[in-house]
Amino acid sequence: MKISDLSIELSNYIVDNYEEKILRKIINTDYGHFMPYEQEEIYKISLKNRPEYNDLIAREMHEYLKDNDTIILDGFVNFRLKDYRIALTETIEKAVSEFEVKREYETFIGLLRYFVDMQQPRHNTINLIGCRDGKVKVLDEKRTEICSRIDDADVLLDLTLTNAPRKIAIHRIENFKNEEVLNTIMKVFAGKTTICKKCRLCATI
Repeated sequence: MKISDLSIELSNYIVDNYEEKILRKIINTDYGHFMPYEQEEIYKISLKNRPEYNDLIAREMHEYLKDNDTIILDGFVNFRLKDYRIALTETIEKAVSEFEVKREYETFIGLLRYFVDMQQPRHNTINLIGCRDGKVKVLDEKRTEICSRIDDADVLLDLTLTNAPRKIAIHRIENFKNEEVLNTIMKVFAGKTTICKKCRLCATI
């Protein structure tokens, strides 16, 4: 077998049999201050986002095999693949950043839920209707207008939170231009939100 072909075969083997163990070891060593379940989440994000490092390993393997007839994989992985380990460390660093952003967002959602739970509901239901121009019309359960043509995402979120409705009906979801705020509302009011497929209110837009 040619050295180039053997290098590719061995690099694939290393990725399949060593990479996940190396990721876990780096996370445990560098981020041991995280709780075990948090380390597991960082590990999963790293797996999801990791690039393919086969070529990087194959190049180093090729250089080694040009001068050596035998190879001990454990030693090769532990002592010769410095650039590979650096790349894995960078992948984990990005995963940690993503995890922390996600954790902060979940904390934010939790605080908003607490705020809503402390409010006295002003309406049983409010209807959020996405208009064709991207603005949002807000009606109560009697279809009385609460606010017309909101185009500011923060205003929409604040209005929804302060009204603290028992239920939210979202109409014409395809017209909502700010998906982030819409997702936030749906998370804060999880279990209380429905997405309307077609009704009389939808027909008016």
